[in-house]
Amino acid sequence: MLKYPQKNQSEIDSKYVKILKSWSKKILRILVLCLSKLIELIPARRPIWMVCERGDDACDNGLWMFRYLQDNHPEIDSWYVITKDAPNRKNLEKYKDNVVTLPSKKFYWLLIRSHCLSTAHFNNYLKHIHTPRIYRFLTSVIAGSKKAIRLQHGITKDDMTWFVKGNHKTDIFICGAKPEYEFIKEKKFYPAQVLKYTGFARFDGLHDFKKDSKTILLMPTWRRYIKDDKEFANSQYLKTYSSLLCNTQLHKLLNDNQYKLIFNIHPCFKKFLRFFKELSVPNCITIADYENYDVQTLLKESAMMITDFSSVAFDMAYMYKPICYYQFDEEEYRLKHFAKGYYDYRNGLGTYASTSDELLNCIEMYINNGMTMLNEHRKKTEDFFVLHDRNNCQRIFEETMKLFRSV
Repeated sequence: MLKYPQKNQSEIDSKYVKILKSWSKKILRILVLCLSKLIELIPARRPIWMVCERGDDACDNGLWMFRYLQDNHPEIDSWYVITKDAPNRKNLEKYKDNVVTLPSKKFYWLLIRSHCLSTAHFNNYLKHIHTPRIYRFLTSVIAGSKKAIRLQHGITKDDMTWFVKGNHKTDIFICGAKPEYEFIKEKKFYPAQVLKYTGFARFDGLHDFKKDSKTILLMPTWRRYIKDDKEFANSQYLKTYSSLLCNTQLHKLLNDNQYKLIFNIHPCFKKFLRFFKELSVPNCITIADYENYDVQTLLKESAMMITDFSSVAFDMAYMYKPICYYQFDEEEYRLKHFAKGYYDYRNGLGTYASTSDELLNCIEMYINNGMTMLNEHRKKTEDFFVLHDRNNCQRIFEETMKLFRSV
């Protein structure tokens, strides 16, 4: 006679508790959405649009889009969302009457009443809502009911399927370059009608910049597999960049040509900045405090950029400034961070180096040619940025307005 395994009462109870929680969440979501939609029906003088980035910053596409709305479209009631103690909240001083603190009662009210939410970092701003889990859940539900404009932080160049596809409600996904648009369309990260090649909002600010600069910007990206002090202290990342910053050949090259180098760490690695602050470097090297430097200002005031895999190099290329990709850990990066996409660094918009000697040769070459982008890189850059003007924010606005006209 067959005997079937008997579940004990606690296992049965646990199963039903999980089912109950799941259904409770679904019911709560429906109720919140219904209430939000009812409140949206209350007549407003102007449609409310909310703009944000990570939630604790104002220096990227969100800031530029918000400024554009404030300066050009008074018919839109636009608000910028940012934490109270954010260092670059000062960038919003001119528009302080339309800045809302995250979190606050006013933020929740505006979120419920709003029609559009434009973000540069998807829903990362939710991590700054230090309230009970139920509040974060409700905020996520309400935000998900709005028109969602993904302004983006950087140009997608790697295979980021795990990060992008299907993770967030998206009505418009902004692309900054033509090859990026074609890549995302081909990979089917989003439906074709959601993708819009308009150029990034911040590109509007990359047309007036300092010429004859004597500054070299070193700005590497982060590594998602390095998470704590111990891992960072033992990383090839720290070893390589510490060695470079203390390299006497580099110091001589900079001093002989009256250049300075600014090392600016990625915001995701700012907690590790102290490791570099402890280094003994000469006056020609500056270890930048992330919170005291504006990224776009650094880009515009620098003659050249050294990076590894950072997409911010495309902003530099947009200004036709030289780039050197210093990739000392490519195999590990591809295995543990982002897989290779369509962009080929060895045949891209800048020069490639895998060793410190190659990097120093690259720097010396650009110093000797007056910090001018090589012709082959310039031609590729022109093909990469088919749109190259000051109308990026305008195009994004027009695409957003089409969403409401089609309702």
